[in-house]
Amino acid sequence: QRSEGGVSYEGVLREYGDGSTRFEASEGPKSLVIIKSPADHREIKTTAEFDAEGAQKMARTSVIDTRTGRKIHEELADIAKRLTVSTQFDDLGAVALVMKNDEARKRLTREIHEGGKLVRVETLDQATGRRTVEDKLTGVKTVIEKGGAAVMTQADGVQQKGRVGDDGRFTLESIVQADGSVVDVFGKHVARIKRGGKVQGYEADLGAIFGGLTG
Repeated sequence: QRSEGGVSYEGVLREYGDGSTRFEASEGPKSLVIIKSPADHREIKTTAEFDAEGAQKMARTSVIDTRTGRKIHEELADIAKRLTVSTQFDDLGAVALVMKNDEARKRLTREIHEGGKLVRVETLDQATGRRTVEDKLTGVKTVIEKGGAAVMTQADGVQQKGRVGDDGRFTLESIVQADGSVVDVFGKHVARIKRGGKVQGYEADLGAIFGGLTG
């Protein structure tokens, strides 16, 4: 007999020659399977829920280090929502990485944690090809469209716009300041400044442009 999630299960315990065991049980619409392997110090626990017709609605699998009781990995499959969530834990048992596959919304998400704190979120919209990267530490959010157009928004509202090439390199095309003014970048040494849609002037690094010329 085992208790899990407030449910008491009575089932069958199988023991094997290598010392590993497998416990299987069901209670109403829920089931429980626990596999213990002394050889690699692992316990794999799976709970599942089923609907009235017997079709599986949800399953959750956890991998635990039996030496420390620390959770190493967890996998959640919500069949009804067409969502799977995979979570990795660090050596202290805190969340380190979360991978989500939301088939209903056609979205893949990767969440990176450090010291139990969320520091970065990467999202891919499979329907549009749009990629979004959010740096939770700096507040910078980058959106990259399928064709390579990219917008990087800082915490203060300043935006850098440009394109990301096949090599992953970002080419800056313009900067939108917090006051709405726009700096259009033409190459490395020339910029155009606009406010209210009107050109205010140009800035150029003449030394860089004509530095190679001699009289």
